[in-house]
Order: sequence, then structure tokens, then C-alpha cells
Amino acid sequence: MSVADHLTRCAWFDALEAPHRALLLGSARLVQAMPGQCLARAGDEARYWFGVVHGILKMYVIDSTGNETTLFCLCAGEWGGEGSILKQEPRRYHLVALTPSTVCQVPASTFRRLCAESLAFNQFLLTNMNKHMGVFVGILQATRLLGPELRVAQCLLLLAGAREQAEASIDIRQHDLAQVSGLSRQRTNAALGALKQLGLVKVLPSGSLEVRPLALQNYVAGCDGAAAAGAIQGVDPEVDSAP
Repeated sequence: MSVADHLTRCAWFDALEAPHRALLLGSARLVQAMPGQCLARAGDEARYWFGVVHGILKMYVIDSTGNETTLFCLCAGEWGGEGSILKQEPRRYHLVALTPSTVCQVPASTFRRLCAESLAFNQFLLTNMNKHMGVFVGILQATRLLGPELRVAQCLLLLAGAREQAEASIDIRQHDLAQVSGLSRQRTNAALGALKQLGLVKVLPSGSLEVRPLALQNYVAGCDGAAAAGAIQGVDPEVDSAP
């Protein structure tokens, strides 16, 4: 696949004026990344805006004790990494390939020119950032308030990308899913087992996961604060909520 093949599949690219499409086609490039390969490091200059053609990219930070925290994941068809360019500051996170990935890199200079000149591009960027914010808030809620099953379900939704699909395959190791979920591998496996019993997740012979995004979304949305508190404590909120 070429840069043109990928960009012409993006609805926002077709909305650009001809000079801006030509600018992108002339400056963007595709790169291949193997699992664990770093595409950007915390503290480095923000040189590119990233679009995922294939695979999954992970944004994460490491504290002074070596503990790693995953902030976000970019899946096939998604674009990200614009915050550091817009704020003109060094990257605050590492960006690595979680799976074998093909990535479209748009130079920061091209990105800034599109921001300055293209209304269509800014409209897409606003929608894209709003979508990411919604996902991030959901992950934050799951991390702080919800039980392990819901945390894993929320992360599977993030990794599935397009939530309107009836089924989606996610090529991710359970160890990596545990890191994304912020749980131990044992608790992640237990949560996957619970989701499998509900028919929301299936482990394929290849080791990848088959999920039902629409059903997962309904499952997460149907868990209110009382149910979440019960899941954390391991009790039935209908029984233990009485005064």
C-alpha cells in the first residue's frame, strides 16, 4: 500500500482542497514497525502526526521507579499525536508499536500548514480530538471506579476501533492487554473469562481476540455507579444497597 492508497481512503482527505491534498501526498510517508519498536520518545521534539494504517500503537509513560502506565492506544484507521505539535512542546509520552504496524507519518510542518489554511482539516481535527477525549474519559472512569471486567471491556472497545461493527478481531497478547487495562495478567485473564461467559469475547486459535463491539458498548453503558461499586467489592448491589 502507498501513501496515496491510504490517504484516499480517509474521508477527511477528500474534503481538502487540491493544493492541500498534494501537500500531504508529497510529504507524508509510510513506515513499518515491529512490536516494541519506538516511533517517538518522551522528551523528543514532536516531528510527526501519526495515522495507523494497520496494527496498534501504544502511548505510555514510565515513572521514576520504572512502572509503566498506558495512556492511550491508536488502532487502524485512527490518527493521533497532534497535541504536542499544537502546543509546540516535546512529547510527553513514548509511542511504540504494540503489534506489527504500518504507520503514516505526516511531518509537523505539513500538519501546521493544514491547521493554518484548511477549514476542512480543522473540522476533522476537532472531531478526532473530541472522540479521543470521550474514549479517554471512559478509560479514566473505568480505571478509578469500575471493576476489572468493565476495565477490560472498556479497553477492548478502545482496541476494537470502530464500535459500530458487529464483530472485530484484535491481534493483541494478553500480557499487552493487561498493561493497557492497568491490571495484573491474572486479573485480566479472569476478567476475560467472565466476558467470554457473557458471549462478548472469544479467544481464537491464533491467540487473537474476537470481540463484539456493539454488545461490549451496551454492556459498559448498562453498568451504572451502583453496579460498578458492587463489581469492585464483589457484592450484589441490589442486595447490599439497602440501608
